Amino acid sequence: MSSHFESLPVELLGAILSRLSISEVAKFQQCSKALNQSLDAYVFSLPIAVNKLMQWGCVHAEKWAIEKALSHGADINVVDIPRAGTNRGPAVVRTSTLCVAARRYNYEIFQFLLDLGAQLNSSRIDGPQSRALRERLFDPRKPRLMKQCFDHGVQDQISDLQTGINNALCSSVNLGCDLPTCGMWLDLGADPTELVGKTQRDRKSALALAILSDSVPLVRMLLSRSPPVRIRTRGMLYAENGVEYEPSCPWDAVPMLAAARVMGIHGETTMMDILLESGGDINLAVKSHLLGIWDMYDFQWPCPLTPLLMYVLTINWRADIVLLPSRGVSILFERGVTMEKPEFYTGDNRREPFPLWMLFWRKWRGIRCLCNDEMYAVLKLLIQHGAAKGAVAKFLLPPDGPLTEPRSYLKVFALNTEDYHIVMGRWRSLLDLILVDENFEDSLAGEIDGLLYEFLTRTMKSNLHETIHLPEPCLATILFQFIEESHPVTIQKLLEKGANINAKPKNDRYLQKGILEHLDMVHGEAHQSVSPHGVDYRNPLQLKRQRSFVSMLVGLGAEPPEDWIEHWSLEKQAKNDTTYQLWLRALRGEVLEDERFLWNPSAEFG
Repeated sequence: MSSHFESLPVELLGAILSRLSISEVAKFQQCSKALNQSLDAYVFSLPIAVNKLMQWGCVHAEKWAIEKALSHGADINVVDIPRAGTNRGPAVVRTSTLCVAARRYNYEIFQFLLDLGAQLNSSRIDGPQSRALRERLFDPRKPRLMKQCFDHGVQDQISDLQTGINNALCSSVNLGCDLPTCGMWLDLGADPTELVGKTQRDRKSALALAILSDSVPLVRMLLSRSPPVRIRTRGMLYAENGVEYEPSCPWDAVPMLAAARVMGIHGETTMMDILLESGGDINLAVKSHLLGIWDMYDFQWPCPLTPLLMYVLTINWRADIVLLPSRGVSILFERGVTMEKPEFYTGDNRREPFPLWMLFWRKWRGIRCLCNDEMYAVLKLLIQHGAAKGAVAKFLLPPDGPLTEPRSYLKVFALNTEDYHIVMGRWRSLLDLILVDENFEDSLAGEIDGLLYEFLTRTMKSNLHETIHLPEPCLATILFQFIEESHPVTIQKLLEKGANINAKPKNDRYLQKGILEHLDMVHGEAHQSVSPHGVDYRNPLQLKRQRSFVSMLVGLGAEPPEDWIEHWSLEKQAKNDTTYQLWLRALRGEVLEDERFLWNPSAEFG
């Protein structure tokens, strides 16, 4: 039955429709087929109606709605949608029809719009809407939208296309997406070795992340698209004079470091073997401040982080690990690892890197690492392969530089008797490997006197000085936190190897002073009542430890300076005659019984 509205005059019908909203007109239009046809032209003469129809078709994947909107003059590229989440600004925002379809991943409508000629980079789209479309196109989990763009040849309309694809592949690997998804990004041209990230500190590569995920199929697939292994350095290599900052976690960016980390943590060599087969450089050195693997010290200058160093600093020392650490180090040497030390340049200045074995020593708690059979075996292997070459002084001398930290920070305690004999026996064996001609620029005989002189000087300055604020009497557990038990053995070994305790340095640094004469200057400054900075240095424990140390040196053959008495002025004698007499006894090799081993109680067991 026909509607009564059909018989109304056009003027009256127009007046009624003008007072209705577009949705009310649409409902009114459904009253009859004839009314629907007669009002169709009126409804879609309104731009808002055409826009609503286009929006509805894009959202609900209705092709007929899109076609009808286009037939009434809709723009294939843009559509207005309501603004959400704010009461400020216009009620609607202009977005892309492709963006509306991409929001719900309507692949069929997205392709339909591309077939009809929709563009990706319309200048009339609001900025946030352009970013929303880009997020959908580069969604790491769903690369199909991007593939449709490539199939239609509109990828050139996307800005920073290659960067976006590389980022998407990296995120896809990081999120653990399946092989087909990662493979699709590779098909679109992603480079698995390219470094991506928002900042220089946050750079990563898809290949390195795949290696860290320990997925062999994924790594092989990535390598199949990018043989041989390439490394995008951008100033990351240690030998490069680059100004860029290195990434905080270089193993997330460099495949070889990632393989070494997996090898250390999981005890597997599969990833390392795969990379070497693909042409990876096992001796690559990257600048790093060792953040994330070094929690005790802050390095002013970057260290050369190599696969070998990466491995030894991340070793899992569990007894049930499949690959023993010593075997892992041997495998790396068998694969071609060398102990060459790269140099780092900052402008015109050349910086010597910290020795690898020194970093290993500090990372695994110093002398106490020798309690562990595998740690001892690893350290021995490193020394046998040249880790000590040119680095004996840096390793043996008490720390004096960026690695310096109070031993109390390590919260270590005295070794028990059984552990002490095991550790010192192993330490003597290591010293025999270290103190050979091959590890010195000149020869052992030509440098050992200076090495002993510097060792004793630094021991007096640093090791004994650390206890200057401790009370007396002091608990043994507290005192041992400031004592290196290996020092007595080191001194004995240097003397056994031919060091002359009375030799004077060949340079002018100490004005040709003998060891006791130089230490007299050091302790003379230390026991003054007040320092130039106003700090009170009157510490009985400190003075006892220094006298204990000096008497030990005299017992080993050190000759006291002839002008000792003249060196001490009558004024100092008058101020502290008791202290003066105690120092004279120490210079004769005499010491109170309770002070005998106070400089290093472990000397009693030597």
